[in-house]
Amino acid sequence: MKVEVLYVADCPTHPAAVKLVRHVLAAEGVEAEIHEVLVSDEEMASELGFCGSPTIRINVEMSRESRGTLGVSR
Repeated sequence: MKVEVLYVADCPTHPAAVKLVRHVLAAEGVEAEIHEVLVSDEEMASELGFCGSPTIRINVEMSRESRGTLGVSR
């Protein structure tokens, strides 16, 4: 299983989101590596299909067409 937590710098809920993901995985007996991904700019946000911080994705593979016009809000 692939779990990603995408976030922006200084996101106040990023640590709590990672903690919650770890807790849920453990409670369900699921072994998965959690990848924390710092979204640093608009281009990266668009490439990742980033829709807000934090974003939790599980087993996501996005095609360029499915990404639409997502990005970082300021």
